[in-house]
Amino acid sequence: MGIKNRVHVRRSLGISVLEGFQYQYERSPVKPHFAIGGRITEPGEFPHMGAVGWKSSTGTWIFKCGSSLISSKFMLTAAHCSKVSPRDSTVANQVPEIVRLGDKNIIDRPACLWPRYDTSPLGTKATLTGWGVIETARLLTSPELQAAEVDILNSDVCDSFLKPSCTRLWCGMNETQLCAGKLAGGVDACQGDSGGPLQVKIDLPSNSEGAIHYVIGVTSFGIGCARANTPGVYTRVSSFIDWIEDVVWRGKN
Repeated sequence: MGIKNRVHVRRSLGISVLEGFQYQYERSPVKPHFAIGGRITEPGEFPHMGAVGWKSSTGTWIFKCGSSLISSKFMLTAAHCSKVSPRDSTVANQVPEIVRLGDKNIIDRPACLWPRYDTSPLGTKATLTGWGVIETARLLTSPELQAAEVDILNSDVCDSFLKPSCTRLWCGMNETQLCAGKLAGGVDACQGDSGGPLQVKIDLPSNSEGAIHYVIGVTSFGIGCARANTPGVYTRVSSFIDWIEDVVWRGKN
């Protein structure tokens, strides 16, 4: 099977921050629909986590993507999650996009963005979060925010497993992507998790409260969900850090 979108695999390699979009965020005790092989999170455990949606023709809100709050007015998500974007939202689109959160001023704890290509100082494990599919047979989603731990994998390792599924839209890892998953299978992001963060949690000293969440990737695409030897591909945040900072914090430095 070839590469599919994960609103049938995760789609788009871009990044997005959308005026008029509904943003539902995970502040305690909010628990708005996620990861195969994951666990239900504690209220407020990922205070930067958001769900992105749009209003349908019937007037109801449809939530299809995850996102990360990165400032009081901006969220970071996948480019295709910005439904009004005129850009091509296929897997081949590697040009990121930032969408503004209207004039909302959300008071909570934004995530931090990892600024370096090298993620080794953060260790070899990362956590993905979202409200997407947790059972592929019935495309069952979770009403609770879930989290799953995955391994950060070398791009060459990822290529060796994914290149047999090479298509005209994608044929190998590049420097703007990173790879993560469980080679044994059973743990992965899936449909509905696009745009959500791949993050590493750094606990603060015992005399402080809480933790810092460094977002290293944006959920992008994969082949199926939770298959053995089939890791997921994420947009590498550090590749676009200058551009993100220019859009979000322009004139504030």
